[in-house]
Amino acid sequence: MDAASEKTITVDYATADGSATATNDYVSSTGTLTFNPGETSKTISLSIVQDTIDELDETFTVSLSNPTNSSISTATGTVTITDDEEFQHYLLQM
Repeated sequence: MDAASEKTITVDYATADGSATATNDYVSSTGTLTFNPGETSKTISLSIVQDTIDELDETFTVSLSNPTNSSISTATGTVTITDDEEFQHYLLQM
């Protein structure tokens, strides 16, 4: 939010698949954020699914909708999941 409001503000949020898919790469999430008078920021906690697959970075979005007592200037944000598995090269000596 650009400035604090004297009113209570609510806004819904929801995740949506991009190259990352719910269940395989992240846990889908929906909910409503409530900003009490004077508050200007909130945190949405999102869970990433850990795997052992070496893959490219993947993305999904979080969208805001249905604001009350406010308007939305940027309704969508992109989350990038960076791959944490590096290719491992093993040698088998016989």
